[in-house]
Amino acid sequence: MAFNTYAEGLKIASASFIFAYHLDLANRAILVESSLSTLSVSASPLPTLLKAFPLYISSAEAYSHLLSSKLVPAQDVLGIKKKWRLVLERAEKVKKRVEELGGHVGRAGVGDEGEEAAVVRRGGRLHGIETELWRIPSEREFVGETWRGVQPELAEEQIKLRAQWAETPREAWKTQMEKGRRWVVRQGVGADCSVVAGLGVCLEHDRRWGTSLALGGLYPQASTGLPKHSENGKHVVKLLLNGAWRSVVIDALLPRSKETQHPLHPTAHQLGPSPTSPSTPAPESHPQSSQPQSPSLSSNTPSQHAPQALGPPSIPLLLKAYFLSHGGYSLRGSNPSPDVYALTGWIPERISLRECFQREKEWRRISAAWGRGEVLVTLGTGEEGGAGLVPLHAYGVLVDGVLEQATDETDLKEQGGERVLEIFDPGSPAEAARLATLDGGMGALTINGAGPGVGSGNGSSTGLLTMTWDEVCERFASLNLNWNPSLKPVTAIKHWSWPKPVRVGEDLTSADLASDPRYRLEIKREPSDDARERDDEVWLLVSQHVVSKDRPMDDTALHVFEEHTSGSRAISCQRAEDMNPYTNAQHLLVSSYLYCCNSSLRRQVRYPLRRSQTRLLLIPSRDRGLSRTDFSLQVLSSPQTALSFERIALSLPFSQSVAGALTSRNAGGHPGFPSFGSNPQYRVTVSAPSRGGKAEMRVAVRGDREVAWGVKLLWGRGELVFDASDDAMIADSGAYSYGLAYVDVPSLEQAKLHVHSYIAGTYTLVISAFEPGQTGQFVLDVESSAAVTISPIPAEGAGMFARSIEGVWDEETAGGRPSGGGYELNPRIEVILPQSGTLM
Repeated sequence: MAFNTYAEGLKIASASFIFAYHLDLANRAILVESSLSTLSVSASPLPTLLKAFPLYISSAEAYSHLLSSKLVPAQDVLGIKKKWRLVLERAEKVKKRVEELGGHVGRAGVGDEGEEAAVVRRGGRLHGIETELWRIPSEREFVGETWRGVQPELAEEQIKLRAQWAETPREAWKTQMEKGRRWVVRQGVGADCSVVAGLGVCLEHDRRWGTSLALGGLYPQASTGLPKHSENGKHVVKLLLNGAWRSVVIDALLPRSKETQHPLHPTAHQLGPSPTSPSTPAPESHPQSSQPQSPSLSSNTPSQHAPQALGPPSIPLLLKAYFLSHGGYSLRGSNPSPDVYALTGWIPERISLRECFQREKEWRRISAAWGRGEVLVTLGTGEEGGAGLVPLHAYGVLVDGVLEQATDETDLKEQGGERVLEIFDPGSPAEAARLATLDGGMGALTINGAGPGVGSGNGSSTGLLTMTWDEVCERFASLNLNWNPSLKPVTAIKHWSWPKPVRVGEDLTSADLASDPRYRLEIKREPSDDARERDDEVWLLVSQHVVSKDRPMDDTALHVFEEHTSGSRAISCQRAEDMNPYTNAQHLLVSSYLYCCNSSLRRQVRYPLRRSQTRLLLIPSRDRGLSRTDFSLQVLSSPQTALSFERIALSLPFSQSVAGALTSRNAGGHPGFPSFGSNPQYRVTVSAPSRGGKAEMRVAVRGDREVAWGVKLLWGRGELVFDASDDAMIADSGAYSYGLAYVDVPSLEQAKLHVHSYIAGTYTLVISAFEPGQTGQFVLDVESSAAVTISPIPAEGAGMFARSIEGVWDEETAGGRPSGGGYELNPRIEVILPQSGTLM
């Protein structure tokens, strides 16, 4: 709704009120309402009225925006206010008529609340199924006639084994996961290793800490809180999907091999005593690791056809709901943290073990949290895998149960100076498929635990192996963590979307910049003398909404800036942390430290805030998406803090965008380089508001994501500048950030030079990359509360003719300096100008 003149603003506002039949615009409120006369007698007017109401509201907002811009001449103010009141009165009449017809018009249908509600509503449709927002189901839902639902898509391995959907036997529910007993989950045929590994660490946490992370979301439930048999075969699972807890409804059918009746899904198995005594040597065909032997898998039945061979049916039913909501059993992945987040709500974090990983620092952080039950740990391999590890595979960290010397099972172990982890391999689907084709194969797996290939690395046939922390850091590619959300109980969440691009091609446009929403986060916290309370964190979590497994993830980043004042200068934005690179992961976690007494904010570098109240600007950014993408942005903080979190919805009335590029000729780098003056520069002219007041300005630069960008507004009077000294600086985007630079100037009246106050004037704006020679496209967008114009400043020598001559000094022409006595021997070049001009 940006405009530069009163006439443009009046046209936009009137377009929402005065209809024109030849324009196909949505905000034609009167046109919509007038169509009531064309309805048949039997037709209800309610849908038409519901459509007209938000259009009248849009018209009122447009007139309000025009009035607040101070562009309206004094003689026209009363007329504009009259039109504003007319559309509001019409909206009120429409609302009253809607209510008389039994309808309802609420605030949730208009503005940010309406858009957020639409995003949450759209997030309920995943992979062709509809899910409702979570509510605890009543017992009445699980009795009556047999219930049948939609089945998840089978994986290729399951189809090859002629899978069929079979009813879960009632007797299978007699196998329950007793508290205090250790269970492991096997991946089975066609299932995803990451969700199985994630569920395995949840089971281990339940055993240690008495929680219900693994099965607390499966209904119906017995009085003990454990899942139970459903009389009509209906089960409801609570999952955190697309920014909200939702209900996923399934039946009790599970895939099974038609020939062998082998279960073709993940199964849970209890770890029992080892089949051989510790003194019995291992069989030659299965060499054992030098590490201590782990217990074997056990079963209560010698036959793979018995119900107990399934293990507790709650595990495959829970995973069936998960696979149904994620597109089927063919889901592939090696990062369990998003899966654990969906099952439990524990905050996901992924750390690369290949890039700038500080193993000692991370060990101290994770081991301390592990000892308090505050973190779940899983591991992922890379494309090549480590020695004895499966490539692109997920593993769970269980830690205890191996070292007899360990005295406290709630801590990560250290023995003889070595930090030891016990790791769980959920298994190979290829090996499970091989066993499924064998008569008695399942019995071999569940009874003796001696099936070849079940273990990996230096582990036993149970799939349990032990490694030192240093070995983990060398052999795995990623460390995947999930943090207890009770660590950060003060939360705020916003839902929004990046719109579908309107342009075709790879060039950046102003639409790319405008599509990135902006949020202002205010954090208040009382000073504390407690060092533990001073060192606090604020977590920011961006989650893309997934609607189809066939659609790839967008490349996204979260840009975080801190708003502050410096002396009498305008507020500028400094980077609160090093830029997070763009990633196509579903979840992106950014953590910042808040030091209240020292008043500083940092991620890896401490930055002094010098006040107890912090204001951050958050810009979730997407790099060249193909479709509309919804997302959720969540803020999590400690109990000592108070949060204020709002979207910056109102754009300033004047705006202008220009596209440009850093090339090999003008990429001069940051001000520390002598080539800074060759960077693209723009003349920014701000007019004084027609009715007085302050001039507010916002400047944003969006460019290639591989380039770190910066923007500076200087006292240059619209002329070229060659350095960026402190006394010439009006506003600065701060540390260079990848893909986006932003600066907010709330009042140019604050920007003073000596004793003069400049509300309006001409300034110089410089765009640069951090390093000289870094090239890439960019879009510059300037918004202002007063009329603003932007024009490029020609580079030095632009438009002039250039001529170069090559020569050489030799023994006869190297005359040296004038005082050397032979200066006249130096080469001479004659320049002839056809007319008067300037030489450089």
